[in-house]
Amino acid sequence: MQKTKILFSLILVIVLANIIFVYIGYQIFKVETESLERRQSSYQLSVMNLINKRLENIIFETENTVNKELLSGKDPGSFPVRPQYNRANLPFVKNIYAQKKTDVNTGVPYIDRALKTHKTKHPEKNKVRYFELDGTASRAFSVIDVRGAESFIIIDYNVAEITESLKYYIKEIAGLLGAYIEVTDRFGKLIAFSEKLERADRPPTKDLKSIFTDWKIGVKDKTLEDVELQRKNKIKIYIEILIVLSVLMIVTLYTATVMVVNESAVVRLRSDFVSTVSHDLKTPLTSIKMYAELLKEGKVKEKKKLYSYLNIIITESERLAFLINNVLEFSRREYRLKQKALSSVDLVKAAKKAIQAVTPYASRYGYKVKLLAHKVPLISGDEVGLNHLLMNLIDNAIKYSPKNKNIIVEVARAGGEVSLSVKDRGIGIEEEERQAIFEKFYRSNDPYVKTRKGIGIGLFIVKQIAAAHEARIELTGKKGKGSTFSVFFRPESPV
Repeated sequence: MQKTKILFSLILVIVLANIIFVYIGYQIFKVETESLERRQSSYQLSVMNLINKRLENIIFETENTVNKELLSGKDPGSFPVRPQYNRANLPFVKNIYAQKKTDVNTGVPYIDRALKTHKTKHPEKNKVRYFELDGTASRAFSVIDVRGAESFIIIDYNVAEITESLKYYIKEIAGLLGAYIEVTDRFGKLIAFSEKLERADRPPTKDLKSIFTDWKIGVKDKTLEDVELQRKNKIKIYIEILIVLSVLMIVTLYTATVMVVNESAVVRLRSDFVSTVSHDLKTPLTSIKMYAELLKEGKVKEKKKLYSYLNIIITESERLAFLINNVLEFSRREYRLKQKALSSVDLVKAAKKAIQAVTPYASRYGYKVKLLAHKVPLISGDEVGLNHLLMNLIDNAIKYSPKNKNIIVEVARAGGEVSLSVKDRGIGIEEEERQAIFEKFYRSNDPYVKTRKGIGIGLFIVKQIAAAHEARIELTGKKGKGSTFSVFFRPESPV
């Protein structure tokens, strides 16, 4: 019971260690994750500001150049629908339009939409930029409202040229900053990037906040890769330790549960053992007491009856001695007390002595024990232990042979060994029970067995004594046809 308490205490310690370990690990990884997210977010914001600034500079410089080249004090109303301009100075311009403020129908749908929006929502502004994503095509343009002039100047930007410039710029700053940078549209189509990445490795994106508002930017700091890898390795180690602790907890819990079950079974068996032993001891004691009292009172006058009563007292005394010796032998074997010194033993003589001791008891119930003795070599053994072994086998045969009451004990050579066999014509043993019957306290499920007294230690003692003599046991026979228990010993000298 003490071991079980220790195991349950150990389980409690492991559970607490698991909880503390998980809590500390969670807090550490939470702080690390938040720190990495803040660092990544800050880094992404910085890069996004650079990209925004670059795009704004392109638009701003283009608008300034248009002001210098086309306006410079002139009335835009005097310009043709598509004014001429120096393309070398305006590489990012696709077209420039001059459109009267009273007429917003240029024939270009997306420009017309922008002009209507400008007149209704931004009439006070002299410069408005527009961006739209039409299918997979991106469009960008500026509407310049020159105060006092009759017309708007509309700059239609060459998005392809802007994209090429952005690609070059992204690769340039990506090398300097040590980053992965990519710009996509809202459908995930790549606009520009520093280097190609697998979809699974691509960083999360954020909306650009100015000019190209339907574009998104994704940034990944290369210097964070090693930090992230270390973090993943740390998580892996934590998980492995947690698994080991969990497995240890499960194994310990299982062991403790098994021990509790076994201890409960042992307690129950001990209780049954004490109860059964008490009952078995009371039976011969009752007979001895009853017949002794009859003799004491002088009520028995006939010599034949007197002799019979005395014989019963002697038989029951021997039976009582056998039961007590069996319990003592079981205790000695159970607690592995030191084996008695071995000596040369003649198995034939040992068999005769055991049969002589059990004959009165056997005869009383009508059993005959016959010895078939052959000349065999001596064996090295414990004569008292061998006597217990044989008496238990004979007692077992008597108990479970209700009809044919002839029991044969045979001592013979068996190849290079010496065999000691006990054969009966009793109820036999089921094939699947032949290993279990040698376990302590085991009793067969056969209905007849349940009617017989016994505590299930006889064959356990036989097995232990045989093992102490380095002998092997064989069990043959069929259910309903009887059993033969054979113990094979090695002779002192080779046969």
